[in-house]
Amino acid sequence: MKSLRTFAVVLGLALCAGAAPLRAQNLWIVASPEPIDARLSEQIAALARHRRAKVSFLHVAATDLRNRRGKLIISLEQTATAAEFQAELDKAGGSPEAPLTPEIARQGYIVNVTGEGAGAPQRIRITAATPAGFHYALLRLRTLLRPSAIRKPDLLHPSPKAVAVEGKGKSLGLSIWDFPSFAQRGIVEGFYGKPWSHRDRLDMLNFEGDHRMNVYYYAPKDDPYHRKLWDEPYPPERMKQLGELVSAAHDNFVDFCFAVSPGLSMTYSSDSDFQLLTAKLESVAKLGVSCFALFLDDVPQVLENPADKAQFKTLAAAHVFVINRLYQYLKSKSASNQLVVTPTVYTNLWGSRDYIRELGAGVNPDVPIVWTGPQVVSPEITAAQANDWGALLERKPLIWDNFPVNDGIPWRPILAPLRGRGRDLGNAVQGLFSNPMIQAQASKIPLQTVAEYLWNAKQYDPDAALRRVDPTADDRVGGGSARAGESGRATLRGADLRPLVRVRVLR
Repeated sequence: MKSLRTFAVVLGLALCAGAAPLRAQNLWIVASPEPIDARLSEQIAALARHRRAKVSFLHVAATDLRNRRGKLIISLEQTATAAEFQAELDKAGGSPEAPLTPEIARQGYIVNVTGEGAGAPQRIRITAATPAGFHYALLRLRTLLRPSAIRKPDLLHPSPKAVAVEGKGKSLGLSIWDFPSFAQRGIVEGFYGKPWSHRDRLDMLNFEGDHRMNVYYYAPKDDPYHRKLWDEPYPPERMKQLGELVSAAHDNFVDFCFAVSPGLSMTYSSDSDFQLLTAKLESVAKLGVSCFALFLDDVPQVLENPADKAQFKTLAAAHVFVINRLYQYLKSKSASNQLVVTPTVYTNLWGSRDYIRELGAGVNPDVPIVWTGPQVVSPEITAAQANDWGALLERKPLIWDNFPVNDGIPWRPILAPLRGRGRDLGNAVQGLFSNPMIQAQASKIPLQTVAEYLWNAKQYDPDAALRRVDPTADDRVGGGSARAGESGRATLRGADLRPLVRVRVLR
């Protein structure tokens, strides 16, 4: 690999059992010629705490380091040429039919491990283009630091895109090329019913960071300030909580996307209503939010306001006007601002195709448009179906997956793994986010399987993914405020466990 800007991380490590006294071998020395992202430093420090080791960060180049008996050298090498890194990842794990996109390559990494086959690794080199790529690679360390890890790449879950074991006898090497199947992977708190608590949301953001998800859409239908009171600012205490969510999302490499749903009462042609909408988003932008969503789902499918009827011929024309106006406004405030739209017709099951065609033709092509699949709750979503809908939208759709949401049957938790999603679906869409259950903690059972699918759809096995879920353990370690290692576990509190008694896991 040419043109590399190197960050070296050296960990002096001796794996010891139990609570043995700290010795020199228990010291982790983290060395870097330049400061690394603070979130990555914390991720390494959290893993060290889990191993009962102390860590010291030093400014040392990788070339100045020598391997010493009983210690492990880990180097983090950030690429200076993103295109070169993308080509190497694509060669290892891509396909001629669907080469990697730059957005996915920026989340990828390469790991090279060397050491004795029966013992712990002696040297690990990680190459990535962004801090997010390093974050996903560091989540592998909990498995890679195990003795004999080089001989057992099948322990890695979700499966990397490509793995190679090299050498023989005691001298072995393991190489991993990895990147997600979907550029956008995450959760939308978009169900009807009692919204999650602030504690649940903070915990879910940690969960996303633990499981390689990278977006959280804040859109609880029964939050009055999201829908009914869309034109009113959040009270100070609620704004404080939103700020804490934004901060937690950043710590976990998750994009916090704030959604507003004004379609029940907004006059689309009104300048004053538009100013109220932008004022609402501006108040949230001050918290550090740059991703915004305009949700126009579950609103009247025809124009009802006399002023709108006088200005627009169709509902789609009114929505195109508002969406493009809002997108231009957001971009005028910051080039980094994003806008995502959920249209009024969001499924094949019902609604006007003329609405979708007019919306797709009129909305700025840089604005993602949401689709729930062929049904509101789709048992199957394939790449062919996504391509057909994308042709109507004139862009790849962004999937709002109504799994495992249970707001229509809140008494029945959905504990099955994700099924019926195409292995090549990631090539046909901009991303996929899951609408979970009212029971936040119980949602972690199926969401763990969703996360495995989103990272490696081709190798996803729903039954195996479900077997790896442990709903009673909480062993999140490895960085941030609470990171998971290779197979993070969901934790269910008593309030969520009570309704699960005598409930059979659906398969």
